[in-house]
Amino acid sequence: MILKTITDQVKTSAVFKKFPFLFESDNIIQYYDTEFFSFKENTANYYKFLIYGSLELYLKHYEKRRFLYRLESEQLPIVSINSSLSNSSIDFFCKSLKESAILFISLDNIRRYSMESEAFRKSFIKSQEYHYSSMLTAIESYTKDGLEKRLYNYLLTKSNLYNSQELSISQHEISEELNCSREAVIRNLKKLKIKGVIENKRNVIFLKK
Repeated sequence: MILKTITDQVKTSAVFKKFPFLFESDNIIQYYDTEFFSFKENTANYYKFLIYGSLELYLKHYEKRRFLYRLESEQLPIVSINSSLSNSSIDFFCKSLKESAILFISLDNIRRYSMESEAFRKSFIKSQEYHYSSMLTAIESYTKDGLEKRLYNYLLTKSNLYNSQELSISQHEISEELNCSREAVIRNLKKLKIKGVIENKRNVIFLKK
């Protein structure tokens, strides 16, 4: 039996067209506006999949959020947000950049679908590989890259996301997402400006690609 809460936008999504069996009634679908959110405890034993929309994934570390990576529903046949975290103290949360839909599937159902559908099994494995490789890349960036490089990559990601070289973003927001002081952001923005890769005025940054 199909979920009663699915919208027409879900029905036209690539995931629904390719894997309609994922939308059976004992799974859960949730819809999110542009906002920060974390996953409820009763979904800890579920895998999460982005059906449509755009998300930024964050890790909570010492009461601060650390940006990990961005997800777009078009990146993979199915886009896994994170694996089951019931036995983990890791605290993930997301920022929805536009209206998004997330499907929650229990571990038992994941096993059943993987056995019944080779296409789903391959897509699921690929999505998990993407999740963990993206996490490792983000962690490596925090430990190896200087703030100047992280800041430039951050601005480049935002520019690609909004398809604009002009970014309306405050120094405070940047410092929060890169987990550094506002003074450090100001210093490194100046470095990037001297190198000629950005122009900035108040809360507007123009990225020269």
